[in-house]
Amino acid sequence: MGSYSLLIYGAGNCELAGALEKSLSGLSNISLNQLKVYAKAHVFESGCAALYRRFADLKDTLIHPIHGGVQEYSYEGMEMITTYEMKMKAVSLEEFEAFLKKGAEKFLSEEVILILIGQGNSTGMFLDFSQIPPMYMTYYEVFERINQYLKGKVKRLSIILDLSTWHPMYMPYSISKCHFVESLFIYERRHPLEVFPLNEWIYKVFEGDCHWLELTYHYFSGYKVDLHPYWWENCKQKWEEYVAFPSKCTWIDFYHVYEKIVVYNGATESLYKSLSTSKNVVHNQSTVKDIQSYFNHQYLSHMEENKVEAWLSDLKICTDYYKL
Repeated sequence: MGSYSLLIYGAGNCELAGALEKSLSGLSNISLNQLKVYAKAHVFESGCAALYRRFADLKDTLIHPIHGGVQEYSYEGMEMITTYEMKMKAVSLEEFEAFLKKGAEKFLSEEVILILIGQGNSTGMFLDFSQIPPMYMTYYEVFERINQYLKGKVKRLSIILDLSTWHPMYMPYSISKCHFVESLFIYERRHPLEVFPLNEWIYKVFEGDCHWLELTYHYFSGYKVDLHPYWWENCKQKWEEYVAFPSKCTWIDFYHVYEKIVVYNGATESLYKSLSTSKNVVHNQSTVKDIQSYFNHQYLSHMEENKVEAWLSDLKICTDYYKL
């Protein structure tokens, strides 16, 4: 088994805060000399996360964080060093860029596995409710920054994604534009507030005789994606033909390409068998209606518009307090 460097970024300024911190805290148990780790996460305070209790389908499954703010983990074969900045910070492009830049400096000319964890939607990822209106980064913004800060800096780059929701066509297509990314695995959560189990994954894939990606695909449900740009350009063309002229014929033309480059190993009913043909409108803010739709889709929990507005107002008071 060769040596690897793990670069992990988590966005937990949302209901995912406790689950994200629980997964990251498992990194403290690492004792593998062939690994290096640099992880950073933005985590909601317990008080802010508790406001999600008014969502009936969420209140009994919330995991409460211990250290709200910005967490960092650093390991280079000896002892895990953990630091906490108790003041909350938004998940912004500037923060993400700073993380990538520091990671590139730490792992210069090494083989890197980049792990990104957060809530997502059909146009972007890293949903952050500490900002009003709630913000997220578009796929283009995220992968363009990865290309900018890691291309030519690291020896090899692979990506593992853990997103609550993602567009099965446009998201992997965006990553395929980063031609230097060698592999992509998209984790499928078993439950809405369950995130990628970092500690379990590390000990299952880095102590075996097989390649870590094959073991990841063996032990964890998800999608192994072929990132060859030619196939994705062809796939995008077939997809757009299907969206413009939906029929059995155009679907078969599209799916014939898609099933060869997105291989699923989970339940019988795979995500990409129900691809939405709705227009993909890209922006990086969430409206009240977007948030209503988000909670309905994620947790089958409905709130009236005025109650969503009241919740956002209470959340702003809480997050402003912890940003001081």
